[in-house]
Amino acid sequence: MPAQVTWTNQSEWERAILRVFQQWEGQFPRNAADLAALAEREAKSRAPVRTGRLRNGINGRVETTSDSTAAILENHVEYAGYVEFGTRHSRAQPHMRPGFAAAEAAYAKTMVKGCE
Repeated sequence: MPAQVTWTNQSEWERAILRVFQQWEGQFPRNAADLAALAEREAKSRAPVRTGRLRNGINGRVETTSDSTAAILENHVEYAGYVEFGTRHSRAQPHMRPGFAAAEAAYAKTMVKGCE
């Protein structure tokens, strides 16, 4: 359910807005974890498989500091970039970018979900 704010005066409005932001902030790390998991699933479903090493190297995670939260999609397999972007000898087989795009598309919907 989207957040709802009603007020009759300025101080009531300020308290209501603060309450909404505090609730939203509490949900954000969980929402970011959901988005990272979605990006990982999508990237793995699109990854080309010969041995499975490339697909198994895909990792979606959340990194939180005192002032930020980030959903990260990564692959530490040394040839992942060559597969993703291609070379002059092989065509690109994008899987990370479409995985990230799926999470990006879900982002607005997740943020609207807000404080459910």
